[in-house]
Amino acid sequence: EIYPLSLHDALPICALLDPKIDDLKTPSNLIKEGYLNMTEKKKKQEGLYVFLFHNVIVITKEVKKDQKYKVLIVIKMRGSLKVCSEENEDDSANNDFSVDTGKRKFIFTAETHEEATEWLCLISQALDGEHNPDHIKPVFEDGVWVVRGSLKDRKSTRLNSSRAVHL
Repeated sequence: EIYPLSLHDALPICALLDPKIDDLKTPSNLIKEGYLNMTEKKKKQEGLYVFLFHNVIVITKEVKKDQKYKVLIVIKMRGSLKVCSEENEDDSANNDFSVDTGKRKFIFTAETHEEATEWLCLISQALDGEHNPDHIKPVFEDGVWVVRGSLKDRKSTRLNSSRAVHL
């Protein structure tokens, strides 16, 4: 499943995870979830269920579909995280991508090349803060940045009312 740039609250997912994850106590947005195979240090694990949130990647083993997931690894989104497509020797369509934390490198295998590319793009966007609920996207009109254009209605109203008080 994919949730392109429409953000979903993580609370229903949190209830399914064992053990609970502190990083998901603050509002977290679910970006994508699905099955991936993973290899770390030549040890392959198949059929893992991965949740990509705006702030963490949660790698789980499904205990009971849609009811319980055992948390195996939590990877926090931070600037030092590196994600990239893994190269094949034979130049065929590649279904592998890696997530490198600096200390550990995980190679994930998706079912299709398109799915691997989608995971890679969404993780990169999450690293750039695009799915963060607090992220402010700049708004441009005719090549000029409209500072107030990116404000949410509530913040814009608050700014206008505080400005009126000071005039």
